[in-house]
Amino acid sequence: VEQRAQIADGDVQALRAAGFDDEQVVEILAHVALNLFTNYVNVAFDVPVDFPKVALR
Repeated sequence: VEQRAQIADGDVQALRAAGFDDEQVVEILAHVALNLFTNYVNVAFDVPVDFPKVALR
């Protein structure tokens, strides 16, 4: 979000160096996009949290 969807080549190269192939990198990006979309929908419609709050330490 902070980078406006601009993914640096170094980030992709770091994933490849860690053993991820292109298919897995795309899957990671898809999960991130889905989570962002879900969060935006929840905020837009003020969806109540359906799990207990966890106290911060």
